[in-house]
Parts: sequence; C-alpha cells; structure tokens
Amino acid sequence: MCGAGFVPRNSFQTWCSHDCGFQIASKKEEVRKKKKAAVDRKVWEMTNEKMAFFEKPLETEINAIARLIDNKCNCISCEPNTPIKKIFGGHFRSVGSNKTIRYNLHNIHSQCYSCNGNKGGKPIEYEDGLKRIYGDEYAEYVKYGLINEFKELHWTRQQLVDWTKEARKIRSELEKEDKVYTPKQRMELRTKVNDRLKIYVHCPAQST
Repeated sequence: MCGAGFVPRNSFQTWCSHDCGFQIASKKEEVRKKKKAAVDRKVWEMTNEKMAFFEKPLETEINAIARLIDNKCNCISCEPNTPIKKIFGGHFRSVGSNKTIRYNLHNIHSQCYSCNGNKGGKPIEYEDGLKRIYGDEYAEYVKYGLINEFKELHWTRQQLVDWTKEARKIRSELEKEDKVYTPKQRMELRTKVNDRLKIYVHCPAQST
C-alpha cells in the first residue's frame, strides 16, 4: 500500500504496518462487496427482468454477425449495384410478425437504412434480391421453409444469456477475419453459425 519494502517475520505477514494492513483489509472488503453486489444483481435480473431485457442483446449480436457475413455486400432489396453507407440487419420476416425466427441468420441479410426502416423492409424487393443472389430454392426456403421448420420456439432467460455470450465470441472471430464471402459461402456460414449457437435445432419446441 505504501510502496515501502519490508522483511516479513513469517509467511503470514503481508503488510508492514497496522495502517497498511487496515488499508489492505478495507480494499479486500470493498472488492468482496462489489462481487456480491454483481452476483445479487444477476440473480435479481434472472428473476425479475422482462424477457426483452435478455432478447435485445442477443438480437444486436446476431444482426452484427449477419452484417459481417455480408461484408462488402450491397443492400439485399435495393438496386444490385447500390453500395450501403450504413448497414442494418434486415429481417425478411420482421421480429414483430414472427419472433420465432428473429435470430435465424437465414432470415437476416444486410439492408440500407431506407429499405430497413422507412420503406418497411421492402419484402417484395427483398425476395427478389434473395432470388437474384442465392437462387429461387434458397428464397423459397427463407420465405416458407424457416417458419414451417421452426413454428414455435420458446427460450429461457439463461439460454438467452448463454447464446449472447457465444454470439459475441463468433462476432469477434468474424471481425478479426474480416473476409468477403461468396454467395455460397454466405449461405454455408449462416448455417454453420446457427448450428454453433444451437438456437435452431431440429427438435420439438423447447419449454420455458
């Protein structure tokens, strides 16, 4: 605490004076209280916070992953050669219309601000973009296959917390790679990340 050197009388002595000993003990107690407060806060959140408190951070990470997969791509629903100034994760099926597939990366592709917000997602143009870039079969899957395959899923707060942690790792990895992918690679990477997160598995609906 004071920076002065001293020779301890035994292996248990870690301070040179009562004043330093008191300061060390006070700091340890402060750290202990902060850790306890953090744990108590987490327990309170898991019990009392609404689901949206846990859902939104995951959506933020998933949208960021979608944008990284679509690195250097143009808006899915704009003119083919229009570069995006500010990229958004555009949902083909909006979160409001279908919450079940809100985190499925096949449902999220890069859009410009205008198409994503002011023009309501431009679903017709969005579908045309999917067909143009990925083919009719993939567009059909995004339009109908996803909602048929994952009709109703439910998740717990703890699952959302765990998925968000894993999504942050994936986002960090993609940011470091900073690659530009082909359309085929983008489809494959979306499936790979979905599988890694384990949100969308081929099984009956999860229980809350």
